[in-house]
Amino acid sequence: MLIQRSLFLIAFFLFSLLFWSHAQPSLETEIVSSVSGTISHGDVVFMWMGKSIDKPILGYYYTLRNGDPIFTDATQVSFFDLPDGIYSFSVSSVDIDGMVDPTPAFSNFQISRNIQLEFEFNGQSNFANYLQSERTLQGTSLNQHDEDWYKFDVVSTRTIT
Repeated sequence: MLIQRSLFLIAFFLFSLLFWSHAQPSLETEIVSSVSGTISHGDVVFMWMGKSIDKPILGYYYTLRNGDPIFTDATQVSFFDLPDGIYSFSVSSVDIDGMVDPTPAFSNFQISRNIQLEFEFNGQSNFANYLQSERTLQGTSLNQHDEDWYKFDVVSTRTIT
């Protein structure tokens, strides 16, 4: 009877250990910075981190819009000038043995640029905006194709150039 009880306790212990090791996720991936919802620009940055209980993280697989997975050892990626549309970003940790997180982290977002007409600040581009206190406004063009996009610096003289 004592032997049967000892065997039962050993079997129970081994079963519990195996169950606990499978119940606890060995790899986890978390997105720590991203976009979500609807945004009005096409540049996005994602940052993430991976956690492993027992093995070092080798790297990550990420995808955008169901594309092919891309492997990296970095913890962030940037995308520039994405067109309007609905996107899904996913990232999964990969440990040193090549095991991939079975539950990747996701971020869903939409890009929808709401194009608005440009209005002149004072309604007419040929009228000046006067300064007070005898200051000079000097402008440097920021866009050669749009005459009213300037960077302005205020200096203390009496003329406006």
